Amino acid sequence: MENFAISERPTCINDVFGNEKIKTILKTAIETNSLPHSIMFVGEGGCGKTSLCNALCHELDVDEINVHYIDLGMYASIDSVRELGEQIKYAPLGGGKCVYILEECHKLSSNKKAQEAFLFLLEHIPEHAYIFATTTNPEQLLKPFLSRFEPLLKVEPLNKDETFNLIRTVSKKYDITLKKSTAERIYEVSDGKPRVALRILYSIKDVPVEEQYDAIQSNEFEEVPEMIELYEMLVRKPNTDTYKTVMETLDKMGQDWESHRLGLIAIAGNCAMRVINPTNLT
Repeated sequence: MENFAISERPTCINDVFGNEKIKTILKTAIETNSLPHSIMFVGEGGCGKTSLCNALCHELDVDEINVHYIDLGMYASIDSVRELGEQIKYAPLGGGKCVYILEECHKLSSNKKAQEAFLFLLEHIPEHAYIFATTTNPEQLLKPFLSRFEPLLKVEPLNKDETFNLIRTVSKKYDITLKKSTAERIYEVSDGKPRVALRILYSIKDVPVEEQYDAIQSNEFEEVPEMIELYEMLVRKPNTDTYKTVMETLDKMGQDWESHRLGLIAIAGNCAMRVINPTNLT
């Protein structure tokens, strides 16, 4: 079974917990065929920005193969932005829509020219394409760049009731029994971030009810943005080049490979089973 933070990603807007105002804005835009072709989601890590992007892709009936995740740490040059601009011009084979998800836009903060190169691309998005962006630090980006996204939607952590509803729904699905005190502990440690709450729930799913509360150690679930990005990169692009990048990045971060070995191997196994044949890891 996969981590709940992955397996329980929403597949439509109504499946998203919390952020009712944003959900209403998006559902109304879809129903009236007026969804903007460029939207930016702003908020803390783990609050559900990428989940909203994914839900939108499903609402737009975009084939998974036509959803492109762009790590802006790798698109920091003018040439890379221009290449992306050329790629976006072409509609998917057989028609339909395509979506480009620009993750962690603040990675462009140190490259003014790359942001400026994006301006032309964002002003000329073809009818078949959508660009959804995420960032935790919009204040680091140029105002002209931000102005090309309409709207900027602030994604908030879940409140206590919303977190309880999320926990209750997933627990019922997987037949997990929880005490109220354990649910309260999950909310306290996750700080209302659904990704963290689901990781905690997954970690105690096989723990006896009486031991669940004490099994939740807050320091085990602290968000480490760089590591999360590396793990998600492996999920989305499981090949040897990605593994090499992950290993090199771990080394630069001063992280011990052995301490992450089991997690990386588990992700590799999930990727191989879900995405591709292991013999195609080239």
